[in-house]
Amino acid sequence: MIKKPVIDQIAWTVALLFSGAAAGMFLMDFFGYYPLLLRLSDRAAIELHQEAVALHRGIFQLATLGSGVACIIMIRFFSHGTSRRLLIASLACLIALVVYTNFALVPLNREIGTWIPAAPPAGWKIRFAEMIFRERLRGFLPALAFVLASAASRR
Repeated sequence: MIKKPVIDQIAWTVALLFSGAAAGMFLMDFFGYYPLLLRLSDRAAIELHQEAVALHRGIFQLATLGSGVACIIMIRFFSHGTSRRLLIASLACLIALVVYTNFALVPLNREIGTWIPAAPPAGWKIRFAEMIFRERLRGFLPALAFVLASAASRR
């Protein structure tokens, strides 16, 4: 029979793995993908972003869902007191991430998806810069969720 402290350690390790993976994916985009877009030609940046949106959506949904489910399990079965409050704050960050993504980014990415890269609409650079800003801003939410979950694991 596995002892309770071992089960707790395994649960916390898995939860932090999911949370860290989600934060890492968003931060990789923050420091890698979006700076790359700014260095590409206009047409190449639009084409790359249009092609990458579906891939990003699937990967980020999986990472966010995994992190959220792990957080809920930790809140319910493996935390109490300060640790539970930190995990609830972490879960709130993930919920804010989903809400922010759906209201601030999905409509903008749908609009960008309709552009013809060889002939983008007037004012497209402003909209594209706005999308990059919003995407970068979004990266802080899963990072904060990870920091909060990490702090909770120490309690």
